[in-house]
Amino acid sequence: MPSPASGSGGTSRRQAAAALLTAAAGWQAARHPAWADDAASGPSSGSFYNDWPYLTPSDILPYLRATANPGDIDSVLSAIDRFAGFYPMYRCGPEKGAILESLVARQRPQLALELGTFMGYGAARISRQLPPGGRLITIEAGEEQAEVARQVLQLCGVETGEGPGARVQVVNGLSGDVLPRLRELAGTAAGLAAGLVFLDHCKPCYLPDLISMERLGLVQAGTVVVADNVLVPGAPDYLAHVGADAARARRSLVESDALDISLPLGTTPASGGAGAGDGGGSGCAYRTQLVGSMFEVEQRFKPDWQPQQDALSVSLCLQGLPGAA
Repeated sequence: MPSPASGSGGTSRRQAAAALLTAAAGWQAARHPAWADDAASGPSSGSFYNDWPYLTPSDILPYLRATANPGDIDSVLSAIDRFAGFYPMYRCGPEKGAILESLVARQRPQLALELGTFMGYGAARISRQLPPGGRLITIEAGEEQAEVARQVLQLCGVETGEGPGARVQVVNGLSGDVLPRLRELAGTAAGLAAGLVFLDHCKPCYLPDLISMERLGLVQAGTVVVADNVLVPGAPDYLAHVGADAARARRSLVESDALDISLPLGTTPASGGAGAGDGGGSGCAYRTQLVGSMFEVEQRFKPDWQPQQDALSVSLCLQGLPGAA
């Protein structure tokens, strides 16, 4: 589910975030018709909704504890996916999740950032692909969602904590408020850039938060920025910033195995130094590719619902742009 963020344009962004949370509450309360009664899907829809009501994020926890194997990430993720078949929800899902994991495995970031934790689905996938010593810091606006994410990650066997010793840290707060204090909160080294950033929170927040991370030195040359739902619901201003044409995006989708996230020869990944770190970083010139994938929020309870083509945008920061700060 998208999470709100704040920063420049605070009032309108908070209003957009509130609208998203209101819509999400409606999805959580929705009920599917008899399509879920297929024998392969297990219990009938009626018994499922009676046994496993879902009105707040924490309501998924009893179902996961009853049906998933503790310590088995795949088992927990599969249980979340089954639950999402009855209750529409934002989570990157199996198709996008596999793409995300492949990018983390290829990039091997010492520091990964996620904006929009929801229940920890993406965080679990990212965490198991981190290299030795790698860290994930994931930011979630909703207090209850952040706590649910910690418990889901614990069920997956992923330890969470605070400070530089934590492999995964869940930070509760609005991204626009947290990002300027991220190094202090997480104890990261001054000037350390993220190797990979995953944006999966409120879509109007993508662009201001990316610009903020550029200026803070969290995104530098060599950083890969992955953004979900860039076609549905869509993030056209963000796509324009990273060099993608939203109007032509649907005609330029690539397969995940065709992605190129390698820096050109002679380019050195930035790791801080003069001008980087807290407030002195520059912008980026990006090479962006869009990977086609289906929109993960299935709304089969709607009579006219049809699967929708969505995409992940994968953007490699190639170089700083002097004066962008």
